Parts: sequence; structure tokens; C-alpha cells
Amino acid sequence: MSFTGGMCITLRPVYTTPGSYLQLNFSNPEQRIRCKFMSNDLNSSVIVDTFGNYETHKYKIITSEILRITFQAPTELGWFDLSVNTIGSIQLNETDILLKSKDEVKFGKDKSTIDLTFTKNSTSPSSRILSYTAGGSFWGTIEGTFDYVLDFGLIITNVTSRDAGKYDCNIDLLPIVIWVAPIRFLNQSDDNVIYGQEGTNLNISCASITGHDAHGLSIKQNDTTLATSNSSMVTLSFIPNRDDNLNEYGCKDAPNVTVILRENSIDCLAADGFPDTYTFDKWEHKSEDGDHVRFVDGLQNGTLILQTIPYQYQMNGRYVCAVSNTIRDANGSEYFVYQGPPIFAKENRKIKFAELYKTITVTFFLFSNPMVEHIWIEGVAPRYTKNETINDFNMSETNLKYLDFESNANIKGEQIVFEFKMLNNEYEMYRVWASNELGEDSFSFNIKAT
Repeated sequence: MSFTGGMCITLRPVYTTPGSYLQLNFSNPEQRIRCKFMSNDLNSSVIVDTFGNYETHKYKIITSEILRITFQAPTELGWFDLSVNTIGSIQLNETDILLKSKDEVKFGKDKSTIDLTFTKNSTSPSSRILSYTAGGSFWGTIEGTFDYVLDFGLIITNVTSRDAGKYDCNIDLLPIVIWVAPIRFLNQSDDNVIYGQEGTNLNISCASITGHDAHGLSIKQNDTTLATSNSSMVTLSFIPNRDDNLNEYGCKDAPNVTVILRENSIDCLAADGFPDTYTFDKWEHKSEDGDHVRFVDGLQNGTLILQTIPYQYQMNGRYVCAVSNTIRDANGSEYFVYQGPPIFAKENRKIKFAELYKTITVTFFLFSNPMVEHIWIEGVAPRYTKNETINDFNMSETNLKYLDFESNANIKGEQIVFEFKMLNNEYEMYRVWASNELGEDSFSFNIKAT
């Protein structure tokens, strides 16, 4: 997209909407003209190469200022390559060079200079086979009429009989990528140009076509976002000056993001954006309160594999995927909650202090989903083990930390409190157990007599 003060410049790629009629104008086509000379004695030589270089003292290429192509875009969204490749041949005979009569000269008025004029005015009513993408990649045919007009001349100077022979010239324009998009700039030319007047307010508006649900339109210049909108239209207003001439602007639609939670993974699905090439950034793991926990690498297709760790409840939280289609980012998220046996938290202390025969209150921290059903303590002596079931305990919700990921964010856990009496000092170690319907876990600690 260009703002220009009066000169039309063809840009690649070209954006249009489904079914639109386009007329594309190309300047300086001589840069893609290649000519080959086959002399009458069958000696062949290239006089103009594929880069448009030639001996200017002997030859000169004269082209029409504009090559025009008109056609109708497909009715489906996608892209295709449009190219022009045409060949013309002219036979230059010795008699044409030697003719002196002005009225009979075939190729020029002066025998020392001859103008070989190649004209191509073509209407192609049939389908042309082009590379085309619409919801996938495949080779197909684009229905419609492609009209193009091309005139150019090969000027030969200092002509002698040795210049007699066959001249083949072809033009091969670089392919133009045509995007058939669900959005477009308003008031633009077919060549994606918007005209403005220096010092006069200019509105550049981009809108989605009827039936397309835009998820977040934006206008950018380079990597800078200049205007955004969550509706079907976004407008950038400014007063252009000379520095704005030939600036390029892009209009993009943010992708629609869907996040699907699976058993051991989370999928981030992007769709309906334009362009429809998506880049997935790192996932962000957040706490229930929305605090940052960590960033996690996912797969290139947007899937996050949920890793297995010893303290699996630390995986709880909200996972946010970030998707970009080169212009604007979009986010989606899903909350993951682990279900499994109880797991005692790292915050528990392994040494507790008590007086012999006196009741103490002990506190333990754990994660459990579903809730804890049973708790018991096991005393381990040198020659025996004794179990004592705790029937009276209090359990309440508490805030623990994401210690596995070195984050200070809070994670919901459980605090269990009960009373316990140390009856002798023979036990070398104690072990507290907790169980729910999915399994059990234990935590070992020592009690030092005071």
C-alpha cells in the first residue's frame, strides 16, 4: 500500500477481495525482455540477456510505458501467482536491409537503423493454470478472462547484411502474488495505491468483507501499530507530508484463537486470521490469581505437552498461548487442574520439637484433589513400627508457592492440623500418611524432645 503524490507504482503482492475485477499496470517491462538472434548462416547469439542487459551502441529496447493486465479474482479466499510470458518472432531478410525506396522499406525509414516492432494484444478466454491456495495448497485453474497488451521495439543500428536472420524476443514478467483476502483498504486502486494531498487530512480505512467476522483489525507501518479496532473497520487519520510519500501500510486481521485442554497436552488452534500463517510464541503459565509463574516452550504447531514432575500439582494454573500472524498477536488460555493422590508440599519441615508425654499441635501442608479422607502417623523404632490413626484433624485451604519453578506466585494447597503426643523417645523417625480415593502419600520427619 503506497501513498503517492501522482505516480502509480505496482507493488507485489497485490491484495483484492473475492470476485473483484482488477486492472494491473506495469511500468518498465523492458527489464524482463530477452532477445535472441539466429543469423541466416545459423549462427546463434543472445543480444539481450535475462537481466535486460545489451550492447546499447548496437541495440536499443523501446517499450510502451505501461503493460496492462485485466482479470477477475477468484471467489474463494487464498492466493495465486500471476505471470506473463509471451514470445514473438520477426524474420529480417537481406532484401529488407538493402531496399532503398522509402515506400518499400519494411522495417524502417533509414537503412542504417531498423525498428523491429513486437506487438502482443491477447485475450485469453480459457482458464489459466496457476498456483492457488484456498484453505489448503493445490494446483487448480482460475476461471476468467486475462487480457494484456504489450508493445515493444528492438532498434538495430549500423545495419549490414550480417544482421539478416530471425529475431526471437520474449518477455517474462516476475510473478505477482495475488491475495484474495477477506479484508481490504477502502478507496485504493487496483495496484494497491491510495492517493493523498500533502497538507490535507487523509483517512486510510481497512474493512472486512460482508460475512467475515473480524477478530481485531490493525494498520501497521513496518513494525509499528498505528491504529487498531475490534470492529469490522479500522481507520488511520493523519495529515501527510513529503516524508509520507511511498510509505507502505499493512492491514491485518488477528487470528481467532481456540484453546483445547487434553489429557496430557493443551492445543492452541488459530484460524480466520489474515494472513493465515501463524507463529506460536512461548506459553505463559499463570497462577489462579493471574500472576506470572514461568514461560514454557511448546511445539511449532501450537501444542503444549504437559510434563510429568514429582510435585505434579505445581502444574496447576492458567496456560496462555500467544499467536501472531506477523502483524497482530492474539491470545487464548485454558485452566489446568491436576487430579491425583495427595502430595506433601516442599514447605513441610522435617524436624519438630515436643516434650515427652505432652500433647503438641503439628501442621502439615499438602496438595490433594480430591480431598483427603484419612490421616495416620507411623512411628519407626529400631525393632518395631507403630501406627496411630488420626481421627480428629482440621483441614483448611492455604497459599503455597510454585517452588518447583522458583516462582513467588501463590498456588492453592491444604493445611492439615492435628494434636499429637510423644509417648516415648525410642522412635528414630515418624512418618505421616494421607490418602484420598486416588491414592496415598507420606512425609517423614523427626521429633526432638525438649
